[in-house]
Amino acid sequence: MMCRFFCLWCLLMPQHVYGDVVEDPLMVGWRMIDRFAGFRYETRSRSQKLIVEKADELGCFGWVQDSVRGTFVGEARCAKPRGPVFKEWLGENATIKDYADTKIRLHFSHFKRLPDSRVTCFPDEPHQCPLGRHNNKATERPQEKTDEL
Repeated sequence: MMCRFFCLWCLLMPQHVYGDVVEDPLMVGWRMIDRFAGFRYETRSRSQKLIVEKADELGCFGWVQDSVRGTFVGEARCAKPRGPVFKEWLGENATIKDYADTKIRLHFSHFKRLPDSRVTCFPDEPHQCPLGRHNNKATERPQEKTDEL
């Protein structure tokens, strides 16, 4: 009897459809894309120290680094409502690439300043690798979970 009730409930329960994907309404709000904003950025208008301070203030995690072009580059992952605040603070001249899956490539437990010796370039802008420097897996962003350095 319980199984029949559950099956009937599943059929009658409203489903949300996004494109070709049927979403379970009980899961909305629990998925990472509902809770986080993840993005890569490049800016000239701030310093590493100020970027780290603002990220910490907003509860974001990620990293920042000097680039060879004299800019500051990095990735950030913030609570969904804090992401737009951080992006706006980075400045209107910042180049930003949002990650649909919200996952950043280098994942630290706090916002970290990376040394210049650490190679962090990407297959596309912002912070694109020089030709021949990237491993040709343009869509791959492996998760590196470390607090070393």
